Amino acid sequence: MLEPILRLGPPPRNVEPRRMKALVMRSHFAFDDTANDLPPFAHKKIPLNLKSNDRFSIPAGTEGYLVEQKGEYGWGLFYRNGSWYNVILPMNVFVTGKTWRPLQGQVTDNAIGNPVLRSWTRNLQATPLENYIRSFWLCLRSQRELLLRCGLHPFIGHDIFGSSFQANVDSIISAFTAPAKAALQNGVNITTLSQLPKVSQQWPAPGCKVIYIRLYTHQNNANIDDCAIYGGQSKTHLWRRHLAHQSNIDNNSPHYNYARRSSPHHRHMIPIMIWDAQVADSIRLTLVNMAEQTVIAMFNSYHGWVKRPPGGGDVFSYRLHFYNHFTAIDSANQETRTKTTWSYSAPAGCNAESPMFDKKARTPIYCYPQRVQIPGQRSKTVYRLPMVFQKEEYTTKGVTRYWLQRYIPYTTSDGTHKFFRFRVPHSTVQRLQMPDNAKAYLVFETMDDGQPHDIPYAGCPNVGPFKNFGAANRLGVHYEWLDETSGNFIEIPLQLGRRSGDFLTAVKNSDMMKAIAHWRRATDIMQLLEGIDYQGDCNGLSRSLHLTLCHVRMFSLDHLNQSIRWIPRPRQSRPAPELASFRYNAQLMNDQHKGTYTLVNVKEPPPIDSDFWRFTSHDVKVMGQKAVVKCDLCYYMHSFNVGYQCERDPEHEDRWVCKCCSTLNRPCTFTPRSQCLVLWGSDRPFLFAAGDTQNSLGWYPTGPHRFLAFHATLTPDRQAQGQRIEPPIEGRGGLDLVYDMAIMDAEEEVGGVEDCDEGLEEEA
Repeated sequence: MLEPILRLGPPPRNVEPRRMKALVMRSHFAFDDTANDLPPFAHKKIPLNLKSNDRFSIPAGTEGYLVEQKGEYGWGLFYRNGSWYNVILPMNVFVTGKTWRPLQGQVTDNAIGNPVLRSWTRNLQATPLENYIRSFWLCLRSQRELLLRCGLHPFIGHDIFGSSFQANVDSIISAFTAPAKAALQNGVNITTLSQLPKVSQQWPAPGCKVIYIRLYTHQNNANIDDCAIYGGQSKTHLWRRHLAHQSNIDNNSPHYNYARRSSPHHRHMIPIMIWDAQVADSIRLTLVNMAEQTVIAMFNSYHGWVKRPPGGGDVFSYRLHFYNHFTAIDSANQETRTKTTWSYSAPAGCNAESPMFDKKARTPIYCYPQRVQIPGQRSKTVYRLPMVFQKEEYTTKGVTRYWLQRYIPYTTSDGTHKFFRFRVPHSTVQRLQMPDNAKAYLVFETMDDGQPHDIPYAGCPNVGPFKNFGAANRLGVHYEWLDETSGNFIEIPLQLGRRSGDFLTAVKNSDMMKAIAHWRRATDIMQLLEGIDYQGDCNGLSRSLHLTLCHVRMFSLDHLNQSIRWIPRPRQSRPAPELASFRYNAQLMNDQHKGTYTLVNVKEPPPIDSDFWRFTSHDVKVMGQKAVVKCDLCYYMHSFNVGYQCERDPEHEDRWVCKCCSTLNRPCTFTPRSQCLVLWGSDRPFLFAAGDTQNSLGWYPTGPHRFLAFHATLTPDRQAQGQRIEPPIEGRGGLDLVYDMAIMDAEEEVGGVEDCDEGLEEEA
């Protein structure tokens, strides 16, 4: 349970915080607040809706605070549904820890101090530029242990500081362009720097790896030395990166807020180091990151936002990590400057990242496990990624529209590069008036009990070719969009949609994996987020999936010690999803539909003239118009775009199994049409365009039969409306740098990447 730690703020007014100690229940306790011997502050104060059998239930593992002890009893505080409640309980049902600490105190534990650096010797024969660079990296190498504690990956640390260390530093120094080396060899002069060659469409050539600076002079129409500097890298074509910066100049971000203070002709993009295209493929990403880190340190171009010690709420954004990275780098930088003649610092810096801490792991996905079960509430694990929307136009029936989207790249165990795409449909964008480049969190929720999410992302049947097929429905996905106009956060749920045409086409082509693409997508997303490595026969699934541009960091809270920290989400091994036999699935479906009007696993479907199909007068009318009988799956998976009849699969000779149901390796079911209206649902809009609108199936099912088929889980109206929510845990602070992150990601190559999006737009 995260709420008591993340959202509480101060304790109740009648409690002095310094009196409280953390407690964790060692056993279950049911509190009766109606007992006559209770003190007034605890007597009849708990609402009935929080009670079970007239008792306030406190399960084992629940976290709270001990305010006071009197003999064998204690005065405890527990948080439920947004409020504190006083409870008198025996001392032997809980354990106590440290005294309550404000969030700021817990955050401080995660922020590093200024380390003491080892001494080193300056090379008097080198130029000030070379001497600074070599000394800076020697200083960092002496602090490897600190860097590892701050998040430097051990493999990256070995690549930087191991046997290639000297060659790495030599390569950085030799990569300076001749004009840049001449201008900087004795220090920094902004006038000279501004006169260096600028990027053009022809130079540096495509394929070069480049370290550049963005130099913004004459800030607010002052003199040339009043400037801001940003250091960056390009791995494909620097001109593309230049255009990306230009197109985003109006964005509200720490970098571009400084950029706009300079007029366009005082905004310069200057290559500092270049590895030519002929050798670029041999230049490792680690070396490019080292070079970029060098330039950031040389100009001391960190943004003031990163330099400030984190406040209480910052532990829930990635600024804490950036601050720790900066502190480690800055300690070495300041010590190096003390021992050398290098002294320049940019009046204003635009960098937030420290690229040596794995440039490709830019914005973490933050994972919040629900640690304690709350009575009456389902527990879930939440994954939240700060991002900026990307606009994409498309044309349908001659009308050009656009949606907002986000890509998440990943790599399969065989090295294939793919990505997931999450879209906000055009109708939602229009209704909510969402702008391009809007900031939001992309949020994933997985229900811990394995049961369906309130709004499943995929909408899968619960019986299919793999055992526990319905577990894919435990995933929910939504955006938490920050509406800058109102300052509110709006929740926008996402769904894959119905896509029956894709399913029927895959059945015709005998492509089982394509037919269950929705299930595969939801399953893959959960495997990716949870870091699962499958064991045993993978049956066509990938043994492991790995995020390409980000990583998952998990919230770890030690309530008894009143401390919090972020840890890398550990990987876990699990048996691969197991193929389900036809017999296994038939038994499941028999059990699920026992006692209903649905027939399961029959040798032949009921004849069209049988009483089975004439349960009501409506059935008589409908079945009189029917030429053929359809099983429930074929009925529910109707498509306007793909004509398909309920055709028997000849491989099943002893019973009727159509090709659609055979693809899912399960028997057909048959239900009178009037009962389908109840068991599936009949809310508008309707599944069939024509016919009796009083007795038509709904496009968006609400009944238990929705789990017989792939189905839509969300009406367009519900999605387009959005819902105002309380600010998420990270608040606005977690979105501060997403514009800069989007620019950094813009140049990443996606050629040859497989788009794993099955589409969100409904069939016409």
